[in-house]
Amino acid sequence: LDAGLFTIVASGNDIWGTADNFHFNYAKVTGAFDVQVRVESLEMANTWSKAGLMARESLAPGSRHADILATPTGGQNIFNMQWRDTTDGGSASKAGAERLGPVPYPNAWVRLVREDPASNEFKSYIDLTGASATTPDWGDAEYHVYTIPGDLLPESLFIGLAVTSHDDALSTEAVFGNLTF
Repeated sequence: LDAGLFTIVASGNDIWGTADNFHFNYAKVTGAFDVQVRVESLEMANTWSKAGLMARESLAPGSRHADILATPTGGQNIFNMQWRDTTDGGSASKAGAERLGPVPYPNAWVRLVREDPASNEFKSYIDLTGASATTPDWGDAEYHVYTIPGDLLPESLFIGLAVTSHDDALSTEAVFGNLTF
């Protein structure tokens, strides 16, 4: 993955349900991680088009995972943390009232953290201020903590950028910048 400004064009019916269908630019990371990226833009192919950061147990469609995603202006226009805590099981997300927005494009910062590889706890951060194109102020950022129940996830996970148009017949374009591990 490149830390510069880059574009991902993707289709896919969703990151949701029992099997995900999306585009994933990833690296395999072992141990603890702290990754952040600025979502500069996301075209609205669907009100639930999504772009952001994800950690996955495997590349299989029904993999357990945790993510923090932005949706488009004109669409849902929110940030949302989602997860699947059972392989091939259903997906879940923050409750509607906990989904924060509007998404401050072009400086829609998201961050995903796993501090302890001996834990299934993930922290997702969002910066609602949109104030910085170079470095967000995570000290005042909103965040959510979720612990995936059940068996411990492996120490090595696939970490990266996830994009879905939420419609197999349409593509969406997401522009990212300032990717930092």
